[in-house]
Amino acid sequence: MRHQPSAWEVVGRCRTGPQGPRVLEVNARLASGLIGYLVHLATGINLGTVAADIACGRVPLLESSNRGTAASRMFRPATSGILAERRLLPDSPRPWLRRLLWLRDAGDPVAANRLLTTQRSGAVGFAVVTAPTSAEARGHLDGLERNVIIAARSARSRT
Repeated sequence: MRHQPSAWEVVGRCRTGPQGPRVLEVNARLASGLIGYLVHLATGINLGTVAADIACGRVPLLESSNRGTAASRMFRPATSGILAERRLLPDSPRPWLRRLLWLRDAGDPVAANRLLTTQRSGAVGFAVVTAPTSAEARGHLDGLERNVIIAARSARSRT
């Protein structure tokens, strides 16, 4: 069984026997992926430190030092195939761009399916931005996406 609040993940194990299901264990842990990084950028709170404090019996410091928004977006090609090109067009300075990471190189298979969210889904890269509001963060991501060039050729093509 699994329940995922925004920054923490609760995982449990059950076993079914003659008397029905039985809970064996329930554990809380930090959520995976970029969630801890996004929380840190938006609030200044380090979830790893919070978890360590709790594990050591200390009261964690949960006072936010930032007041803002952090957001991320995966970049995919318009069509599935073999990645031919991926790059970011030059633009004015982007102090709000905290991370741009390419996950695929030319020659790698890529998928246009936006419903897939894992790294293995064929996403070409992702960006992380910060802004005072979520609307501004979405605007940064939209503008950035307009400047990301991703081209894929058919997997059957030889050129």
